Amino acid sequence: MTSPSVISKEKDLTFAIQSITTNATGYVGMFRWGPANEIVSITTNESELVKRFGEPDKQTALYFLSAANYMLYGVPLEVVRVVGTGALNSIDSVADAASQSPILVENESTFDLLTDASFTTQVPAFIGRYAGALSNSIKISAADSTGFDGWEFEDQFTYAPTSDTFNLIVIDEDGLITGTVGAVIEKYELLSKVLGTKKVDGTSAYVVEALKNQSNYIYCYSADAIEFTTGLFEASLTGGVDDNVQANADFVTAFDMFSNSESVDIVRLMTSGADSAAKIRAVDVCEGRGDSVAFVAPDLADVYNNLTAVADVREFFNTTINKNTSYGFGVDNWKLVNDKYNDTTMWIPCDSDAAGLHSRLFVTAEPWFSPAGLNRGQLKNVIKLAWSPNKAQRDVLYKDGINSIISFPGEGTVLFGDKTLLKAPSAFNRINVRTLFIVIKRAISRAARYQLFELNDPITRSLFRNATNQYLDNIQGRRGIYEKRVVADETNNTPQVIDSNEFVGDIYVKPARSINTIRLNFIAAGTGADFSELEGA
Repeated sequence: MTSPSVISKEKDLTFAIQSITTNATGYVGMFRWGPANEIVSITTNESELVKRFGEPDKQTALYFLSAANYMLYGVPLEVVRVVGTGALNSIDSVADAASQSPILVENESTFDLLTDASFTTQVPAFIGRYAGALSNSIKISAADSTGFDGWEFEDQFTYAPTSDTFNLIVIDEDGLITGTVGAVIEKYELLSKVLGTKKVDGTSAYVVEALKNQSNYIYCYSADAIEFTTGLFEASLTGGVDDNVQANADFVTAFDMFSNSESVDIVRLMTSGADSAAKIRAVDVCEGRGDSVAFVAPDLADVYNNLTAVADVREFFNTTINKNTSYGFGVDNWKLVNDKYNDTTMWIPCDSDAAGLHSRLFVTAEPWFSPAGLNRGQLKNVIKLAWSPNKAQRDVLYKDGINSIISFPGEGTVLFGDKTLLKAPSAFNRINVRTLFIVIKRAISRAARYQLFELNDPITRSLFRNATNQYLDNIQGRRGIYEKRVVADETNNTPQVIDSNEFVGDIYVKPARSINTIRLNFIAAGTGADFSELEGA
């Protein structure tokens, strides 16, 4: 027992549920540059996409333009680059390129696993950072203390190398990267071939580590392979190969990278340019996560210049994709866009537009609003559509959960449907309801983690009820639901539940519904008629 005193303690009863602000979209595509089989977040605009993945050629234009098209509506875009089985990284020509076995370095993790046994004979000093022919334009020039004076790049540096350091420059020798032959693209001062060497600012001077951490264009694999002749080292990278043929790439595995909801935070996947198997996998990934929607369009041949477009689109969704789920959203069109990089035009599927319109809701309206219609469903960047289904055709498609994109003269090109791929007569066959539940499930589930390891008693249950009711009241005030009820008491947390170390919360909501049909009755009345009597009739 202590002497008389006042002991103060705190107990936190301010448990609250925070709104989820995530609005990311996942995408898998083929590009000319960038890490492969790794998720890269593009957070700003098309310029960042160019910086990370390079300007497209004709083989990669569909993927690049689809990604850029999505970013007209929203960001971020979580991008995975896939490459074909024939893709190769370039290596320096000092190591005899002709005698090397083919090597593909997909990303930094792959580079870290390289050993001397990865190469047939001589190990290279330098490897192109990413797979593809673009890195064949790279030349490396370096000078140590004996070759620095009079080196053609001497004036690029502030400090001359000491006896145990060297300066290095990276050049766009053929102009494939920058468009300027001989442009200097990177430079590094006072590097070392000795592991563990540090610069005065504490950063690594060891050439392998320095380039791995800083360069956008090259890796140094072997510092020992950098041999200075009369104080200089020069090498051009060769052997890089593009393989941007869809059939040679594994889109399915790439979409699997988005399957872990704990480590990858997305709301949707778009599937532009993917094959049918990959589109099916994208829907499966979203359904498995339970917190995202896959946006899918048919093949161009199904809708462009095709007299049987309705039948072919239905076959694509009902037979090829064959998914009965609220975690998929199908559109029926492609659009023609300008390709400024190749000075031409290009057809791209409109799933990137539908995903973009869905993304834009999170910023300009509310996630549980419909992305369709003249108010919120206006497409951007349209030269023309591949086809324009009429009312009778749209009726047939809509019964199968296929949403049309059509042009209204003077009113724009519009997403004109908001059904998911769920065929059941359920509230979840509309994307606004599916999105509502994605948002509230995420928010409440994440907040509920803070109840783990607490006591299952009336206080804990009351905290949960109060916080959930407060959160849902906010959603109701923002027109997301009509009514709600939260049950977390002794009726569903029975002694058996408590003894099993479990907690049960039942959350009932009546979701707001979007209007799909408007009925207007125009009634002619006689001059002496009483309108109040006619209204009752």
